[in-house]
Amino acid sequence: MAKESFDCIIIGSGPGGYVAAIRAAQLAMSVAVVEQDKIGGRCLNYACIPAKAVLRSADIVSEIREAGEFGITVGEPKVDFGAVSARREEVIGTLVGGVEMLLKKNKVELITGTATLTGGKSVSVDGRELEATKAIILAGRLCRPRDSGRKLRRNRDRHSAGLGARRATEAVGRRRLRPVGLRDRQRLRPLRR
Repeated sequence: MAKESFDCIIIGSGPGGYVAAIRAAQLAMSVAVVEQDKIGGRCLNYACIPAKAVLRSADIVSEIREAGEFGITVGEPKVDFGAVSARREEVIGTLVGGVEMLLKKNKVELITGTATLTGGKSVSVDGRELEATKAIILAGRLCRPRDSGRKLRRNRDRHSAGLGARRATEAVGRRRLRPVGLRDRQRLRPLRR
């Protein structure tokens, strides 16, 4: 089977993934995004955005209860949890549709499935073979292996904050590592002498 070829394959379509895909496409690269779940990742579909939609409903209930402070008399609000849930799903659907439209507008190919790095410049997505000169892995926290239980050591020789994964790996030593995230970078800040 012939491999499909792209300039860039991005694994994960969360906030980092779809933004990287759109930017790569704007730089005239042929781009594919691989997502095993719903486009937009955990933030858009399960965590951040759904929580904010529900919190907004709670804010409105709170404002109604405090309306008397502004000279407005209203009764105790009643919450229809089914309607709150329906609004949350509507917000998610609107934002997912917007991300899909942006990917389509920028000619980014969306591939649904589980990606596996197969060596060299190859990626396999549920049996479909892809090839790319660049790959960006933005698979999110759930794909990160468990911590080995060892604390990260600070690198006294280099400034480590904001470095890429290779240099951050050097900063920690030869231990088995999980991908470097924001919290790790904060712990790797250079020591003051």
